[in-house]
Amino acid sequence: VSTTYPWGSTTTHRPSTTYPWITTTADWPYSTTPNLPSQCSNYKILNDASRNANTGYGYNCDETDDRYTSPDWAGPSYYRMMAPAGDRLPEYSPGANHCGSATVGWLLYAHPSADQVGVEMDSTVCFDGGNTNACDRSVSIKVTNCGGYYVYYLPDTYFCEYRYCAEFQS
Repeated sequence: VSTTYPWGSTTTHRPSTTYPWITTTADWPYSTTPNLPSQCSNYKILNDASRNANTGYGYNCDETDDRYTSPDWAGPSYYRMMAPAGDRLPEYSPGANHCGSATVGWLLYAHPSADQVGVEMDSTVCFDGGNTNACDRSVSIKVTNCGGYYVYYLPDTYFCEYRYCAEFQS
């Protein structure tokens, strides 16, 4: 809101009082929410309980058209993690044979910070199959901070028994 005083100076603020000598203009309804990218309202949901990092082995995968495709996987797209699976990709490897699969996907780099609402960044998901390092294979993804939750652009995994993991943010 801009306020113009009779002597010509202007200040910007949200008015709480109206005075006859002050002219105020504003776009209402007033909102502090930034414009969010379309993927923040147009996404698919990953919510299968066995996807959670605390779940052990299972034969599920995030590969389209496999007979063991996860029940919540619908091919490459933007996804939001939701309960009971979790609300985000973990930033650590839960270890092989977790998340209802053998080879688990986890986020190699940190999520966008809380002050980066609306920001989409390139990132990497590593897949841990229990070999000598926790990143046997990796895929490029996108992560968007939608203000209170994240959405991820996730491609199909390499093989069956590769699956994106989920956890609840602590």
